[in-house]
Amino acid sequence: MATVDIGGDAAGQAILGVHQSRNAGGDDLFEAELAAFAKQQAEVDRLRDEQRDCDQQRHLASKAARPKRQPAHSRVTSAASV
Repeated sequence: MATVDIGGDAAGQAILGVHQSRNAGGDDLFEAELAAFAKQQAEVDRLRDEQRDCDQQRHLASKAARPKRQPAHSRVTSAASV
C-alpha cells in the first residue's frame, strides 16, 4: 500500500483512521469489490455491444425502406413537354 502524506491535522488523521479501519478486513474485501466491478463491467460491455447492433440494424432497415431519389438530370421527360 502506498503511503500518503496527509499532514498533521485532526481531520486528516480521522480520514486515515476510517481508511485503515475499512481495510482492516484485508485484501479479501478489495478482491471481492474488484471481482464485482469486473462482472459489472463485462455486463456493461455486453449491453453496449447489443445496443450498437440494434442501432445498426435499425439504421440499415430505415435506409432500405426509404426510396432512392433520382438525381434531377436523370429524369426522363415526356415528348409532350419537349
